[in-house]
Amino acid sequence: IRGSKFVISNGWVLADTFGNSDAKGIDIKMSDEILISNNSYVTSETIGNGDAGYILIDTPVMTIDYSTISTNTSNSGDAGYIKLNVVDLNLIDTLIKSDSRGSGEGGAIIITAAGSILSSYSHISTEAFSTGPGGYISIKAPTLDMDNFTLITANTFGDGDGGYVKVEAGTISLQNGSQINTLSRSAGDGGSLNINASESITVSCYYTNAQGTKYYSGFYGDTDNLGEGGFIHITTPSLLLDNGRISTTAWGNGNAGFINLD
Repeated sequence: IRGSKFVISNGWVLADTFGNSDAKGIDIKMSDEILISNNSYVTSETIGNGDAGYILIDTPVMTIDYSTISTNTSNSGDAGYIKLNVVDLNLIDTLIKSDSRGSGEGGAIIITAAGSILSSYSHISTEAFSTGPGGYISIKAPTLDMDNFTLITANTFGDGDGGYVKVEAGTISLQNGSQINTLSRSAGDGGSLNINASESITVSCYYTNAQGTKYYSGFYGDTDNLGEGGFIHITTPSLLLDNGRISTTAWGNGNAGFINLD
């Protein structure tokens, strides 16, 4: 799909497969702007045994509001990959996911921004819910601002290990319960976080849900069951924790993980 401006409101762009073949892909390039809103879906998923497909998006300004971009798989195939190449990316109540709901591996999400990534109440995930490992997430931007319980996760909820998240930025801000995680919720080990901010990292405050549970902003590589805690490597000249957390805790029978601050 090519043009100058692409607007989707309560619409679908789908390249899904329901059989055993691999899904194909979606390629969108706009010279001005892309706006996806009002419960819209852009997906290249598979429900059968094939691998999920790909989604490639290239545009200067992209806003996603209460909508979903997904290359999930629901059976034995691997999740697909999502690549966003933008100047400025604005995420509001958005899901960007390449999860494996079956035995396959979590997918890959690569987001490159020449300007800023601003997010609120959003979730970027390459999670695995069965025997496969969590996937890979790469975020690169001069400014990464995560607010209001925004999550970036490469977690595993089955026997696989947590995935890998790499963030390269000038400034990184995690506020009001926002988190970057590679957790293991079952027998697998926690994954790896590699966070590099050339100017500063600020981790502050918590989010309280309707039941009163507090979710603290932070970086987490915890494990809840039999696995080992993950690995967190943070490089920055300035790190501020104000009610924030950095954790590779083993809450079950495994050993705690490793944290390296440069």
